[in-house]
Amino acid sequence: AGGDRLRWMRGRVREVLRLIPGEITCLLEDGRYIVADQLIVAAGRKASLQHLNLGKAGVSFTSRGILVDGDCRTTAPHIFAAGDCVDHPARFSHHAGWQAFVATKAALLPWWLRGGREGGGG
Repeated sequence: AGGDRLRWMRGRVREVLRLIPGEITCLLEDGRYIVADQLIVAAGRKASLQHLNLGKAGVSFTSRGILVDGDCRTTAPHIFAAGDCVDHPARFSHHAGWQAFVATKAALLPWWLRGGREGGGG
């Protein structure tokens, strides 16, 4: 309709107060209220590592994620990590896919990392 408009707001929803077809009312953490016909939420990515007992496995991590080397190997040599759980500034799906490729290659084809082709067929 001609009266449609879009308003951008930043904030965190504390509580959805009312949800009926065509209307949503939310209370934000800063005390503001939003009343709208639609709400689009963009959520960031943050790994939930606290319950994995990584220290017991010998895997070092920070509040930003698991520490890995260039081959996505953690501080426990037999454990690899890739994607949003890794302490790396690039948190994009294409980068996570690349990390998964690197980790898989390092875990399953270690001879490839040494520059050899033995056992690699060809």
